[in-house]
Amino acid sequence: MKSYDLGRQFTRGFSNVSQFSRNLGFRLSRFGSDLVRLSKNDGISAGNGRLLGRRAEPTPEGNPKRPEYVFDPNAEHKADVQIFEGLISLGDLIVWVGREKHRKSNLILQCAICAALGRNFLNFAYTLPKAARVVIIDYESKAVSLQRRYEAICKGMALSQEARQQLKDNLRIIDVRRSYQAGDTFPRFPANAKTSQDTKAADAFWTRIKEENPADLYVIDPMRSMHGEDENDSRMEKLLIRLRHFFGGAAVVIAHHMTKAGVGQYELHLKNEMRAWSDGARGSGAIKAHADVIVCQERMIEDEAEKVYWGAFLRDGADVEPIPLIETEQESFYWAVSREVPEHLKTSHEALKKAGGRFHGKAEAVDAIRRINGTSRSTAYRHVTQMFNAGLLVVSETGDWLLST
Repeated sequence: MKSYDLGRQFTRGFSNVSQFSRNLGFRLSRFGSDLVRLSKNDGISAGNGRLLGRRAEPTPEGNPKRPEYVFDPNAEHKADVQIFEGLISLGDLIVWVGREKHRKSNLILQCAICAALGRNFLNFAYTLPKAARVVIIDYESKAVSLQRRYEAICKGMALSQEARQQLKDNLRIIDVRRSYQAGDTFPRFPANAKTSQDTKAADAFWTRIKEENPADLYVIDPMRSMHGEDENDSRMEKLLIRLRHFFGGAAVVIAHHMTKAGVGQYELHLKNEMRAWSDGARGSGAIKAHADVIVCQERMIEDEAEKVYWGAFLRDGADVEPIPLIETEQESFYWAVSREVPEHLKTSHEALKKAGGRFHGKAEAVDAIRRINGTSRSTAYRHVTQMFNAGLLVVSETGDWLLST
């Protein structure tokens, strides 16, 4: 290449860079002007055109007023309204994790029935002032199988005709499988409502589902059938954020599967390491990270008997350490907390027996374990909580804590 050609190209390139710099400077200047204009009027605009905050109006003392989205340590903040005490609150996103055929749908249905009747689930007290409205979107169950489980649970709970009518009024189950068999479409839940015509149609469909079926608790079973995203992609977070916003103040339970077990994967059991076990859930860590509650359950055969170990960890609450559940009768599909004392709680349980088995509050039960066994306060407190979750300790109408018989 001749030297003057190189010089011409260099000059042309330098000219382009200069033009780019001038354009960039002009755009930055305009952007800065826009920011100044916005700050003088209504605040800085977010990328989607919504305002992050309006101009801070002065208080009577002359100080600028705090925008709504800034945390105020002096304000009175309301606690979340709980559906089941220490487990699920209105507005929560709950991911319910378990392997296939490990009684996951069975226990979710039992939980939904308890909420629709305003009754306790396992040992978790129902706390809303009236029975909840519940909607289950079931993608996989056959109608015959679903009816069998439904009827068996009602029988296991010994429901009267009046209670059955209340359940029918408050619990709706959307049978997606039947919809498919009828040749109808049931669009996937859209992560973004504005990307395409198909997505807009899906958003309109789900909006109609929500409007026609208002609820305090929605259940989607399972997650993989509800969306069309790649579960191994961190963009799943966008889907979960949209899901949370879409259902507003209702709690949303999503049934989620574990990955297919590889060599040695079954060596780690839920009852021993709940959080580590939960890492086997399908897909991106964004799924767990974005949930308010992670419910974990695993079916096991011990001493030739079937047990389900069930636990949970919460974003803003104490962990529910794994507790053993047993089916009340063969094929009853109704599960209750086993009264068997776990090995690691036996010494604390014996200490409470020696102390008389009746305590004026949780703190007194904790002190009894510390005094008799010499354990630390944190360990004694944790053991009392675990015994309460397992039904080994109950609270009487007078507020006393009692060892259950």
